[in-house]
Amino acid sequence: MHTRAALHRTTTIPATSRVPPTRRRLRRSEVVVCVLLGALLLLPLASWVLRPVRLNVGGVSCRVGRKATVATALSAAGIAPVGGDVRDLNGALLHPNGGLPPRVFGDGRPLVLAAAVAGHDVLTVAPAADVREPVRERTELLPAPDLSGYVPPGVAGTQRLQVGLLSGKALLDTVAAVPTVTATPEAKPRRALALTFDDGPWPTSTGQILDVLAQHGAHATFFVLGSLARGRPDVIRRTVANGNEIGIHTWGHANLTHLSSGAIISDLGRCRSTLESLTDEKVRVMRPPYGAINARARSAIGQTGLRVVMWTADTNDWRRPGADVIYSRIMNGASPGAIILCHDGGGSRTGTVAAVRRAVPALQARGYELLTVSQLLGLQPRPEGGAIILADGRTFTAKALSPTVSLVIDSERATLPEPPLELEGQLMLPVRPVLDSLRLKWVWSQQAHTLTVSGPFEQLVLRLNSLQVETGPGLTEELPVPPILYRNALMVPLWAVMRVAQARGQYDAATHTLRLVSFNQDLQTVAEGNVAPAEWGKGLKWQEYLGGQ
Repeated sequence: MHTRAALHRTTTIPATSRVPPTRRRLRRSEVVVCVLLGALLLLPLASWVLRPVRLNVGGVSCRVGRKATVATALSAAGIAPVGGDVRDLNGALLHPNGGLPPRVFGDGRPLVLAAAVAGHDVLTVAPAADVREPVRERTELLPAPDLSGYVPPGVAGTQRLQVGLLSGKALLDTVAAVPTVTATPEAKPRRALALTFDDGPWPTSTGQILDVLAQHGAHATFFVLGSLARGRPDVIRRTVANGNEIGIHTWGHANLTHLSSGAIISDLGRCRSTLESLTDEKVRVMRPPYGAINARARSAIGQTGLRVVMWTADTNDWRRPGADVIYSRIMNGASPGAIILCHDGGGSRTGTVAAVRRAVPALQARGYELLTVSQLLGLQPRPEGGAIILADGRTFTAKALSPTVSLVIDSERATLPEPPLELEGQLMLPVRPVLDSLRLKWVWSQQAHTLTVSGPFEQLVLRLNSLQVETGPGLTEELPVPPILYRNALMVPLWAVMRVAQARGQYDAATHTLRLVSFNQDLQTVAEGNVAPAEWGKGLKWQEYLGGQ
């Protein structure tokens, strides 16, 4: 029997065996909602971290990630970070990708490829470029007969031997004759100065300044950046075609005092190669950016054969003080032999253009002749009393025409870098504007000093200072006079131009105008009676075969 106490006895359960309270599990839908809410909260932060930024790389607008580097920016702009090629002295490939790689600058400072970039950065890129192998060079004067009464003394020419230090190839470059000017000791010194312009060529201001100079028959020197010149070849060619001079201002406005001698020589050589490939002109002068130069830089520049040109008056027009201030500084800096510093590039130059538009005629009204730097310093003679030309053992006398002859081609007046010249009764015309206006294909070989001109029916190969012209494979004829360099412009006989172009012409002695009509134009626009192409040349003076006396 159980007792009442036994009925009320409680069994004690060990603590370890107690069952915890039951917890409700989250349904799957509730988990999904939580995840979505978390994602919504984190999305703004993630989008801010991952959002690309916009920047400008070498003029190209592109987007990159927030932790991008210069290398990433180059890739986004489509610029491969590989170097140009190494070429021998003849231009043949020696080593691919061994040249100058793209160089990136931010605020004028060079940047390494691993440097970080930020939104709205503007990066300037000097593109990859080929370099020419180093050369060993020797230049000597060729003997010449005594030409007493001429300045400088008669020099038959120069001979330059270059030997590539990598390829071992040799290149012999010979210039057959140098024009000499009749000595005039009684002549008065020139009242002349030089306007100079740095940091171009610029898209608008350079052309506007060229227009002003051409309008007033004035000339100037433009110290250009090689990187800009390569992208605007038409501006460079127009500058030279108008009789102005191109000088070097380094490839990308480098401070030469911060560069090694080898880097300076390479930079200037790259600029010279680019500029001389665009024109028929030899580059003679350079101006160091910021005017910064030291003994090391001066020695390196001297090894390139370039002349350092500074200035006597600085307009500080790069600060944009206004057209009136710039004009006053130009006029106050004017004196015989002055070299005045202005800028046509590096930013908006509307003030400079306006000042030059006023200053050029004002300087001429004071009696100043506006010359290039080389003309002012005597590096580039401007013959006034004629020239003596030595060719194939013969001596020819060249003289300027007075009054000068204007040239009209297919009803369009031609702009010439030099006026036509008379050489032993033959009219000489500058190559580039005349052949281009007649739509002739032509190639000038600097190495061989030959001009190849292709017309509708034949091709002529003319050689500088030579009377022999190639008319076909193994066929030669003799010219009345040779092609020549005059005031550093390549000039060819009118007879050869008309023959290869199959052009017609007439000279109006009353207006001193020579009119040429190309093969493709209406020949009826020229007066009847002109000499047929097959009869041109031999033994006739240019007025005789054009009908003008």
